[in-house]
Amino acid sequence: MATSGRRRAQTIFLIITSVSILIWPGTASAVNRILNIRHWVSPDHTRIVIDTSQDAQFKVAKEDRKLTLQFEHTDLARQLPRALDISKPGIDKIAVRDIPLRTAVIELELPAPLVTNVFKLPKFQEKTYRVVIDIELPQVEKKEEEATPPGKKGPIRKRVVIIDPGHGGEDPGALGCEMGTNEKDVVLEIGRKLRDELNNCEGMHAYLTRDGDYYVPFNKRLKLARDRKADLFVSI
Repeated sequence: MATSGRRRAQTIFLIITSVSILIWPGTASAVNRILNIRHWVSPDHTRIVIDTSQDAQFKVAKEDRKLTLQFEHTDLARQLPRALDISKPGIDKIAVRDIPLRTAVIELELPAPLVTNVFKLPKFQEKTYRVVIDIELPQVEKKEEEATPPGKKGPIRKRVVIIDPGHGGEDPGALGCEMGTNEKDVVLEIGRKLRDELNNCEGMHAYLTRDGDYYVPFNKRLKLARDRKADLFVSI
């Protein structure tokens, strides 16, 4: 009887151990991880991108000058800085911390009560899952419009050309297999040279939809063309 009881106990122990081995890897892999935090600044908004290993589940809380994202069942990559002093338009600092029960918290300190838009992007090719925070900069946009009035100069209206270099910011476009170049950089350089050539032509005035490494949504590119009363829209 004693031997039979020991065998039964050993059998139960082996079953429990086997089940634990099968379950543990799946449970561990289900934990999300914040891998990196990046940012870009454009004339009308600043974009913060949070790279995650899986599709993130999070809550958003907005105060006067603070935006807090709380990620459930998430830990932090070891190399991720716990504080980022960015000091860019629309964003002062970013603080990163973890709290019990595998919860990660990211706090954005804003210089003013600005409008923010938080959304997710899925995994795509070499890009991992992303949580995106767009911080609108209305005053910067207003100054931009005042600095570049629609296409009239003097009594004779110039022909207005909008040059649209694609991609930008977190969207690199195609990647060069040998030189390590990004399409976003190549098309921007082409756009700048084309703009300068056209502006040297009498009766022509050319604008770029972006003049730096940032992404401009397509509807804003079209709005720029309408506001400038463009005669031609050239996409590169």
